[in-house]
Amino acid sequence: MSVARKLFLDLPVSKKLVAILWLFLVIVVSLLGLSYITIQNLSAARAYVGGEGLWSKAQKQAVYDLLRYSISHADGDYQNYRQALQVPLGDRQARMELEKPVPDMSIVRRSLIQGHNSPEDVEGMATLFRRFRHSRYMSEAVDIWAQGDALIEQLQKLGDSLHDEISSAKPKPLRIAEIAGQVDVVDHLAPPAVVKLLDLFGALASFVVLMLMLSQMVPLAYDMQEFGDVTADLSIPRIFYWIPVLLGVGASALATLAFIARWRR
Repeated sequence: MSVARKLFLDLPVSKKLVAILWLFLVIVVSLLGLSYITIQNLSAARAYVGGEGLWSKAQKQAVYDLLRYSISHADGDYQNYRQALQVPLGDRQARMELEKPVPDMSIVRRSLIQGHNSPEDVEGMATLFRRFRHSRYMSEAVDIWAQGDALIEQLQKLGDSLHDEISSAKPKPLRIAEIAGQVDVVDHLAPPAVVKLLDLFGALASFVVLMLMLSQMVPLAYDMQEFGDVTADLSIPRIFYWIPVLLGVGASALATLAFIARWRR
């Protein structure tokens, strides 16, 4: 018998009850804290998934408006292109600021909102980035993000070149067609990296949800087993109902983890 257990058994009943109550209080507070942090991270991961969708949509819109401008030469199409490009440029500015040892959070907030992210999600997105920046998967995700930003930078340069050519005294149709072809190439390079990043954040969010479910379900199932809970009609142990559910959630978590492990291959 351990010393701690012996000391506990020697305590009066009233003190045992107080000790048990304090133990349960610590467990409940710990679970609440863990749930709060998990939900925060999950919300931030969801925001990144949504943000990447906005980035991809804006990139496609910018390419469409720029190609339309190469044909119409209308200033309205060029202004629409510039407006659409503000979304990925805002995300790029936010990423570069968050990479700094001491980022200016006002710049981060303004840039993420420029990227059409919800103002309520900005703090969580910044916290998730800073907290897990040097972890394996977050690091690889940020590298893909940087690759996408490099493509946006190329698109911006092509847009400037196209505008200069169309605005010149004698626009050259062959030069305009050449730039339009380069814009099309950049458009086909961007989506695969973005889709890959969306897959990662979606899988991470799913894994967090499944682990949160397990953290809440396992203690309940354990208590049912310990107290021998049975159904009122057939006296079937309730743990029999929990086993398939726990196995299903656990298997889903393992499958998601396997997908994350194979993600960069």
